[in-house]
Amino acid sequence: TTAPDLFDTYSAGIIMLQITVPTLRNFTSLRNFKRELKANKWNLEQWRYNRTSTVAKRADFSILDANNGAGWDLVQRLVCLRDPVSNRGRLTASAALRHRFFRSG
Repeated sequence: TTAPDLFDTYSAGIIMLQITVPTLRNFTSLRNFKRELKANKWNLEQWRYNRTSTVAKRADFSILDANNGAGWDLVQRLVCLRDPVSNRGRLTASAALRHRFFRSG
């Protein structure tokens, strides 16, 4: 079963991306982002540097890259897939709140 906590953190990761990356705020870009992310097996790092990703090419990640990439690291850990066998991967809400992004400043 999927813990509701993990679904909510995925949603929080998507919202965080939309807040910090203006090109992800319109419907078309968000739809294309989801399609491209799925094609990259939900791996944000792979999506970001994939030369065929039209959305990533236009994106400004400077806010997420600030503070040694704390925001980017958090978003990756919120949006990634969860391994159903080991239950590892996506952060829970409580683990996300302990992430260095919230402690940096």
